[in-house]
Amino acid sequence: MKSRQLFISGVLVSAALPAAIAALASSWLGAAVSAAAAGAVAALSLALGLIALGGSSPLLTNRLLKVSSAALRPFQGLFRLKHSEIERMIVSINNEALLRRAPLRPRPSRVLLLLPHCLQRHECEVRLQSDASACRRCGRCSIGTLSALAEGRGMALAIATGGTSARKAVRTVAPDLVVAVACPRDLSSGILDAWPVPAWGELNGQPFGECYDTTVDDSSLSGALDALLD
Repeated sequence: MKSRQLFISGVLVSAALPAAIAALASSWLGAAVSAAAAGAVAALSLALGLIALGGSSPLLTNRLLKVSSAALRPFQGLFRLKHSEIERMIVSINNEALLRRAPLRPRPSRVLLLLPHCLQRHECEVRLQSDASACRRCGRCSIGTLSALAEGRGMALAIATGGTSARKAVRTVAPDLVVAVACPRDLSSGILDAWPVPAWGELNGQPFGECYDTTVDDSSLSGALDALLD
């Protein structure tokens, strides 16, 4: 529900932004920059609009998100956007587009649940590198719960220590669907790079900062699996 609300809000706001930004930018920075700024937001509006109408193919969705992301980044200062805001937007729009194709119904063994190593508590004596088989499932973090979830559904599970290990896991499993937990930066880049494999992104919580004792909403992730697979 949150991704849908964010997505709809993004469509409504972005549709009205190009003219307003063009007017503001023309008074501050001149006509050339004004046109460029309006064009960047117009590209985002196009992506959002096409996906909102439900008429975009998975390939078109992927390409439009890449174009919109690239178009907005040079104007982050002008729009006062944080990197994470653009990245969260990519994840939200991607997830909305994926829900429109659900249920996908891949074979469970061809679904990869990809977890970041930072979900594990830093004081845990068992350091998990690439798989969760050594997890004692003590309940102090989400890895034990999600391992049981993957086992119950017959899905593959891998733990990533970074982008390289995440890509290796995808190559090894060769999944038909990736369900990944990560920070906005890693999720947005991973989703765009995973093409043609569809990828669902579940944002982690960072109560202690990035890459340290992060969290994830287990019920939200389970609900996403229900919507995508059942």
